[in-house]
Amino acid sequence: MLLRRVLFIGRVVGWAGALAACGAFEASESAPADAAPDAAGDARLNPDSEQRGDGAAPDAPAAPKTCPGIEACTRVVFVTSAIFTFGAGANPTFSDLETADLRCNEAAARAIMNKNVAGATFVAWLSVDAKSAGSRMVHGTKPYVGATGLPIAANWTALTSGMLERTIDLDEYGAQQKTNTTAWTGTATDGRATVGTTCANWKGGVGSNGTIGSLARSDNAWTNQGPYSCGGYAHLYCIEQ
Repeated sequence: MLLRRVLFIGRVVGWAGALAACGAFEASESAPADAAPDAAGDARLNPDSEQRGDGAAPDAPAAPKTCPGIEACTRVVFVTSAIFTFGAGANPTFSDLETADLRCNEAAARAIMNKNVAGATFVAWLSVDAKSAGSRMVHGTKPYVGATGLPIAANWTALTSGMLERTIDLDEYGAQQKTNTTAWTGTATDGRATVGTTCANWKGGVGSNGTIGSLARSDNAWTNQGPYSCGGYAHLYCIEQ
């Protein structure tokens, strides 16, 4: 009789232990989803983690252009692939400094595959009688380079010295312009306006003339080759700001 009681108590204890273990398992399976993950889980589950799945640091995003208003910045210079004239109904054209700047930035926006040009802001190398190109530009202390990155001038002083390191004949795509090799400037070598030869402040008009530069020259004729009839077509030089 005593032996039967001992065996019965042993069975009860065994069943109780099994039920307790089962309850612990169920509690573990139903743990709340917001329970704190372990240290290893943080990197895998946290979308803001500073580590990639392979343990390496994440790729850094491309650095934005930082030139605007900063003198110590390498700047790109290109000549537009399009050529321009003036007058009602003329297309393509510009009629003042603002629309000339717009033409430069439209050209840059089209060159989305050229990392040297895309995303930058440009101002046309262009003067009117009362406002010079030089007064519209940041006078950079770092190099000015072409659309493919080749040097044009060491800094603003060199750009306006009358002797460039190479011609400005590459357009926004980095292609050389060979057919029409002139650009409207209305600007002397030092960046001042050539007053009286700005195509009536780029409005055109019978008998008016505008100073042009030569894409084929690296001396002072790059910006001031002389006057040209405002009924003709020419490119624009565009300088990053």
